[in-house]
Amino acid sequence: MEIKDFISQNCEGEIKKVALDLADYFIQMKMKPSLASSHRYALSHKGKRVGYFRIRSEDGVENNYIDIEVYPAETDCYVNYLENKPESEKAIFMDQFAKSYIKYCNHCAKCSPGKDMTALGEEYKNVCKYGTQKFANPTEEQIQFIKVLIDLRREYIKSLYHRSKNQI
Repeated sequence: MEIKDFISQNCEGEIKKVALDLADYFIQMKMKPSLASSHRYALSHKGKRVGYFRIRSEDGVENNYIDIEVYPAETDCYVNYLENKPESEKAIFMDQFAKSYIKYCNHCAKCSPGKDMTALGEEYKNVCKYGTQKFANPTEEQIQFIKVLIDLRREYIKSLYHRSKNQI
């Protein structure tokens, strides 16, 4: 089933509007969502995973629910992105990065208690070694942040693609 049809059948009101707008954005960015598993669509660029877009809850019961997961880019991508931005934009990005993107360890595996990391000059303690945070029913502010993260992930993938071509 096409993603827009699935959204139309499972979402209502503002969530439906947001989901359809995001689907259009993914398609416009040439990341046509492909069904990865029940209710979960993979987002890829140049054959590499950018993240996932899920409609409904993980257990498939709750309708009118979306979440988005964006895989990380290298720290250099974030630094380069912020380099010429005004301090106010940098502050907004860092606030969203800390609140919405860093996933802290919840002691689910042997790698507990996570790792300490520094990103863009800020220290984060007990960060999950494997996961990225999901944005559930994202706000408009989070959607703008998600789009930046997607752009950064795509730039990172392009840099991998160019590095591999230069090594041939």
